[in-house]
Amino acid sequence: GVAGSGPAYVFLFAEALTSAAVAEGLPADVAERVVAQLLIGSATLLDRDRDATRLRVNVTSPGGTTAAGLARFEAAGFESIVADVVRAATRRSRELG
Repeated sequence: GVAGSGPAYVFLFAEALTSAAVAEGLPADVAERVVAQLLIGSATLLDRDRDATRLRVNVTSPGGTTAAGLARFEAAGFESIVADVVRAATRRSRELG
């Protein structure tokens, strides 16, 4: 539910970020490069530190732009959605044997 399917989840998130960036006015080629670089940089930091919560807190200024975006994720039930996605993939994996 995570390791096997996780890359597709990351790629879907990248697609959504890219589409949102384009909708906000970035040219598509710039949006694609920015999203790829932010994923590379974020993965590098996570690989080095391993504490996603601390990393998220460290890059979130109270009342800032990141906090505003994270509040929308929370309001939309992001953690619950991710849990449902992993549960569905895990269930399907078990069905497939």
